[in-house]
Amino acid sequence: MHVMQFSALDLNLLRVFAAVYEHRSVEEAARHLALSPSATSHALRRLRTALDDPLFTRGGEGMTPTPFGLRIGAAVRAHLHALQTTLVGEAAPALETLALTWRILGNDYAEALVLPALSRELARVAPKVDVHVLPEGSSGRDRLRDGQADIGLGVFDQDVPGYHHQVLFEERFVCLVAQGHPCAARRWTLKDYVSYPHLLVAPRGKPGGVIDQALAALQLKRRIARTVSAFLTAPYLLEGSNYVLTIGERVARLACGRLPVVVKPLPLALPGFCLAMLWHDRTHGDPAARALRTAAACAARSL
Repeated sequence: MHVMQFSALDLNLLRVFAAVYEHRSVEEAARHLALSPSATSHALRRLRTALDDPLFTRGGEGMTPTPFGLRIGAAVRAHLHALQTTLVGEAAPALETLALTWRILGNDYAEALVLPALSRELARVAPKVDVHVLPEGSSGRDRLRDGQADIGLGVFDQDVPGYHHQVLFEERFVCLVAQGHPCAARRWTLKDYVSYPHLLVAPRGKPGGVIDQALAALQLKRRIARTVSAFLTAPYLLEGSNYVLTIGERVARLACGRLPVVVKPLPLALPGFCLAMLWHDRTHGDPAARALRTAAACAARSL
């Protein structure tokens, strides 16, 4: 964009862009800005002409940013937020009056464990907040960065620039077997563990992981007889089989209350893992987002 064109740009148009970028909808952006949909569409057309780019295209999930729209989106929102904070300050919102949709990325493991407690906590402190859980997928960090989701729940690498990470709880590995499994009612050894076929949860379709790496270090190997993509599906495959399922203890306890399965210790020295909450810089300083993250952490402490 030519410098003279920029000097003539109506910066109010950037507020419209930021609202459409956040809500992925002209109608929702109009409500956020207290404008009519036609006025919002007109402002967006003016900005498209000024910047010589469509900025958004319509798709199955609403308004999708173009590559140029993505490049400028986070910067525009960050600068508008910084300017607002500098000029007028920003108080923490009253959660009971907060009305918005909170989008969470997570697999079925995190969803089954955290969402019930989080739903109860939000019903108590923020009854007007809606929660939509989205599939984790392989591009979770990008979706947090691009405003398609607000937080992620799962196991994440720490210290990635631009992202923030908070541990919600620690989990340890245990094993599940059917009640009729030969080892169900007796002590078992690592030799028993590797001698039976295994059921593996592979959310991204890739077999193997920390268990197989630990076994390989001992020059041992297990047979992976079945793989599934969902943690909550796996226990249902145990009944009537000799499979061994290695899984987090909290989900194993859930399965024990519903299925004819038995929890056994993992006969392998292996550290557990941490379920954490992840969010991007773009929402780090936002008071509403911060208050909702606090509610999520409070809910997780009850697990």
